[in-house]
Amino acid sequence: MKVVVWLLIALVLTGIVYAFSTCRSEQSDERVELTLFDWPSFQYVKLNHDRIAIFEKENPDIKVRLVTGDEGKYLTMVTGGVAPDIAMADHVDIPHYANRKSILPLDKFIAEDKRFDLDRYFPVAVESMRYKSSIYGLPDNGSPIVLLYNKDLFKEYNSEHPDDSVKYCV
Repeated sequence: MKVVVWLLIALVLTGIVYAFSTCRSEQSDERVELTLFDWPSFQYVKLNHDRIAIFEKENPDIKVRLVTGDEGKYLTMVTGGVAPDIAMADHVDIPHYANRKSILPLDKFIAEDKRFDLDRYFPVAVESMRYKSSIYGLPDNGSPIVLLYNKDLFKEYNSEHPDDSVKYCV
């Protein structure tokens, strides 16, 4: 039994050491270093590497370090005092993070940056990033969700089943 307990303790400590060893925020050469946190899917990692290369080329005084992981790693970083500078998250998570003060409202930064144009984003996408009247994120990507249907099939079904008709948008 003692062996199992010691193995569990060693496993937990190894996880903590791993989480913090990949989260250091050190100055690299003379550039400012920003940490970007995102989920570890292959597509996002490749996309982020491409975007980071473009960003660093346009901003040679800034280096972006990509850290990937799940929500547990993100929360461990925040709790450990090494929160990423930028994190990708779903808009539904904004209230959760905002209430815990693990993300900052962006309103002041948006107002101070005269080059920034919020109108470049779809209004509905910006609104999805708003919580309690403050903007906590900027939309990165989106997908139109559309429902297509054949109205003639609904009409046919409803005419054949008047007692069991289906309502639909016209």
